[in-house]
Amino acid sequence: MQREYEVSGRKLQIHLGDITRLEVDAIVNSENSDLLMDKPGGPSVSGAIRGVEGDAMAEALARLGPIEPGRAVLTPANHLPCRWVVHAATVVKTGEDHHHTTLVWVRQAVRSVLQLAAGLGLESLAFPAFGVRATEITAAQSSQAMVEEVVAALREQTSLRRVVVCLLNPDVFLAFFEQAMARATQASEPLSLRVDLSGEALGFAIEGAGPVHQHATRPYPPALERELLGRLEPLQAAADRRLLDHEGELRALGAALWGLFPHEVAERLREDPSQPLRLLVDERLAAIPFELACDDGRFLAERPFARRLVSRTSVRIVPRRLRERLEAVVLAGELAQLPHSGREAASVVDLLWRQAAPRSRLTSLADKRATRAAVLAALPEAEILHWCGHTELIEGEPRWQLGGGEWLAPEDVGGQALAARLVFLNTCGRAANGAMARAFLLAGARNVITTLWDVADEQAQRFALACYEELCLGRTLGDALLAARAALRAEGALHWLAYQHYGDGRERLFESLPRARGGEGP
Repeated sequence: MQREYEVSGRKLQIHLGDITRLEVDAIVNSENSDLLMDKPGGPSVSGAIRGVEGDAMAEALARLGPIEPGRAVLTPANHLPCRWVVHAATVVKTGEDHHHTTLVWVRQAVRSVLQLAAGLGLESLAFPAFGVRATEITAAQSSQAMVEEVVAALREQTSLRRVVVCLLNPDVFLAFFEQAMARATQASEPLSLRVDLSGEALGFAIEGAGPVHQHATRPYPPALERELLGRLEPLQAAADRRLLDHEGELRALGAALWGLFPHEVAERLREDPSQPLRLLVDERLAAIPFELACDDGRFLAERPFARRLVSRTSVRIVPRRLRERLEAVVLAGELAQLPHSGREAASVVDLLWRQAAPRSRLTSLADKRATRAAVLAALPEAEILHWCGHTELIEGEPRWQLGGGEWLAPEDVGGQALAARLVFLNTCGRAANGAMARAFLLAGARNVITTLWDVADEQAQRFALACYEELCLGRTLGDALLAARAALRAEGALHWLAYQHYGDGRERLFESLPRARGGEGP
């Protein structure tokens, strides 16, 4: 019997069965702090592992002990289906048949195991229940402590894709099942923060699962807004960035943005830095990059983060279409002027073709095929729309530079009834991007990804591909963006912070699919 839950695109499984038979990268042994394994044939996990691995593992482990409760050590597996056994010191022997533990030790042991597994780059791991059989703590207490720690780890950046809690006792299984169901649901629920502008004051409201339960205000004179946008401007200009300590400038801007949050709001955001955040922002504050707010070295963009504009203009609502295949349209402008746009468009089409062909129908409009008439005809049907071209301000008006010298303006988009579930504006022309994003949102697009500044061509392409790769694997938009940011951040690049998401981070474009080739192409 097994129950499975998703946490940030990763799996938490509660399994009823024998842990020594699981096919995972590593299994966990709940051990005494002296690291002396139990004899084979008994009811413990330690004895069961020794029964498969033999005395060689017991002797190797004994040489590593004793260790402090809450710590973990590693030995290779030779006969088990896994590659490694992680031995966690969860209990202290107080007598021949007496053992003692605490919930603090249980939590420390879970964290130690998870850190070891992530350090090895493991993708799958199986725990037994810690401390339930031979100590004073109950299954309910153990399940709460263990599941909370596992869920917290799965919501961070980690190599682990699957964590199993394997149990032999049906009553203990039930306790872990109930705890996992509650925690996994809570982990996916975003914290909603509403920011309004009233005169020269910002109003903040934190919303939970129920009604608004916290209000706060902050002075916001026009001079402060000018100062914040002035700090952002040199970061947006590629020529200026080369002359800046952009890491230091970003963190200085981030600290100033964090200072906008009243104390109560800041403390709530600190409570769980990995919880998804949904920002309901007054349209007049759309230019303020709250994603860059930085507290103690950590940016808000390091958690799943989605914006939603609170607009005084009515938003067109288009009923969701039920189709067997998702309509994906990839647009690129004149390739002679922007040759990298063509390479990005081709790579996005290729990825969707290879990994989501059974569930998508692709249309590619690039260069001379990207005429104004062709784009306008494609917009109402597109459920995924990817634009990799140039956006310019012409006499103060934003324009997409299409093929043949033609243009697309916000009013052209506003005349459409869009069914788009995702519009990805991977484009330079930062000054015009906000207006185009707003036009798509008001026309009914459910999610829009855009940029705060001009992103280097190669990094823009890598970001888009990393995002689509995760979406094709069935991840939510929030998790896909988090993974794409992590991929760019690993290069030490500034651009992982450049992307903004308007919409719902819980949106899932594709269900989990096997990687496929063939199907209907562009």
